[in-house]
This record gives sequence, C-alpha cells and structure tokens, in this order.
Amino acid sequence: MISKLLYDNVASLNDKLICTLIILATVIFVIGSIFYIIKMAKVQKKLRTSSVLIKLSNSKIGYITLSVIAVLASIFFIWKVLNVNEIILTTLYISGSIMCVSVCAMFIIRITANAGVTQNGIYLFSKFIQWENLHDFYINEKKCKVVLSTNWKGPLSLIGTTFPLEFDKDKLELLKKILTENRNKFFANLEIR
Repeated sequence: MISKLLYDNVASLNDKLICTLIILATVIFVIGSIFYIIKMAKVQKKLRTSSVLIKLSNSKIGYITLSVIAVLASIFFIWKVLNVNEIILTTLYISGSIMCVSVCAMFIIRITANAGVTQNGIYLFSKFIQWENLHDFYINEKKCKVVLSTNWKGPLSLIGTTFPLEFDKDKLELLKKILTENRNKFFANLEIR
C-alpha cells in the first residue's frame, strides 16, 4: 500500500516535471518567434522609409505551403486535445498547437515582407546587408535572379549566401552597376600597415 502511494506520487511528480519542461520549451519557442517577428518588422520599416532603387522578391510558394501545413498541424493538435484525458498529452498537444500558430505567424509575415536595393545597402526580408559586407554576387540574366554572398571567403561555402532573389529584367544593368561598384568595399577601404 505504501509503495503504491509512493509510486503514484512519483508518477505525478514526473508528470509535473514533464509538463513543466514542455511548457518551458513552448515559452522559449514563442519568445524566439516574437523576437524574429520584431526584427523583421524593424527591417521592413527601415525599407519603407528608404528609397528603393531595385525591388527584389522571391518565390512565396514554399512559405505558403509551410503556412498551410502549420495551420493543419495546429488544427490536428487542437482536435487531439479534445480527445485526450492525460495531462502530459494535453500539455503536449496544446504546446504543439501554440508552436504551430507562432510558426504560421512567422511565415505569413515573411510572405508579406519585401526586399530591395537602396543606396545604403540591401534590405532582405529579415536582415540588412551593408555594402561593406557584400563580398560577391551572381546574376542569372536569363531567369532575372541574383544570389548575394556576405562570406569573405568567397564560394568556399554557402554560409552567408542568400537564396535566389528575382528582379525586373529592365533593372538588370542598374543592378550590375550598383553591385559591382559596392562589392568588396570593406577590402577596398582596408589599410595594411
């Protein structure tokens, strides 16, 4: 009898610990999502106040697909909450639903975000590349796409490489001129003593 009471108390303690860890992970994830959304909003606000020379865009099909998957997963988790009586599974499903909603919010904001080339640098969807940090670029003239690299080592790795960004065909020469003039500004201003 005592061992059964001890076991029940340990099981409930384990349940509480697991639920606490799940809730903590969810809170950390949601806080990270909120910081990412705030960072993206700040970049977008700066882009709106700058004069954009060339507007850049990318395919939004992947983000739309991921948003739909996140919404469906959230609906699934909510449906599972209604059919479960265990505290751990209920906590897990509610946390999963909250995480899916925050992921969906990030993707929706990402879908509506803009990118562009300005005099000060390049505004991407959630970051700003100053001219001093642009080290290389590749332009596919047939598809009207550009890939930018902030990796000073060049094409040795994909670190600091953007995904292909689309631009208008009539802006091709202007884009080439701007990127060529501003590429490697950091190394051009570097003094070797």
